[in-house]
Amino acid sequence: MASLQQIISWFKEGLFPTEDQFRQTWLSYWHKSEKIPQSQIFGLQETIEAATRGLIYQNPVATVQGLYTTYPNAQTGWAAMVTSEGYIYSYNGTAWANTGLKEFPDDVVTQDQFDQVPRIVGYEIAMISGGGYLTASGAVAAQSQYDVSDYIPVVSGDKLIYTGTTGTSTYGIIGYDAGMSYKVQMMGSSTTYVNHEFLVPDGVYFVRISGRNMTFPTTPAHTVSCQLFGNPVEREKSIIKQLIISISFTNGIDLYADGTTHGNGMVPMFRDTFGLLSIL
Repeated sequence: MASLQQIISWFKEGLFPTEDQFRQTWLSYWHKSEKIPQSQIFGLQETIEAATRGLIYQNPVATVQGLYTTYPNAQTGWAAMVTSEGYIYSYNGTAWANTGLKEFPDDVVTQDQFDQVPRIVGYEIAMISGGGYLTASGAVAAQSQYDVSDYIPVVSGDKLIYTGTTGTSTYGIIGYDAGMSYKVQMMGSSTTYVNHEFLVPDGVYFVRISGRNMTFPTTPAHTVSCQLFGNPVEREKSIIKQLIISISFTNGIDLYADGTTHGNGMVPMFRDTFGLLSIL
């Protein structure tokens, strides 16, 4: 195949392109009668992988209409082969759409496997009584009249339901990056909330919670408490794509947040029945 610059050089004013140059010019382009291989389309594979990441395999059906009758309560991320077309369709929350795939990528799990993935539903975050309060930089300052949590692993879109009161220089929810360094103040100071919802933003991998307890001189209406509700879509992606970690153990180990067995910030983990490690 001749390069574009080479072809241009053959057709400059005053030149006489040869038969071979004409042939090479036409052979450098796709003709309408030819089918372009997918491998030759720039970015196609990356686009397909992005569109199909985290799919959950369902049993195949004969027709597209069969997707709607077989799976009337389909959930976002479900995918199934339509045998009459030979293509895989995925459910986007409102309709089944052709992914353009004829076979499933390696990161697709079956529905049976996915049913074993742990969900976080109404998990009550443990608080350290009198453990101190969170400062603007995410550090913990000693103060017996405040309760504080340890680092809690989260993913983008997780929902925190917070009840509690903070003071002029204390903060209720702080987000941290993957290295447990300060990332963002998810909740300001000098506020009182009762069952208020906060969503974990992108880039936050851990949170800590803080607020006044009942020993504070001006007794708050509620001792600080917080529940964590997992975002199912992001947790599916996290488990399927990010937490496939090659670690073998028999009696279980404590895996730390930095990915070692000796670092800081222990994260409780367990191995499920299809070989994935999943953060609780």
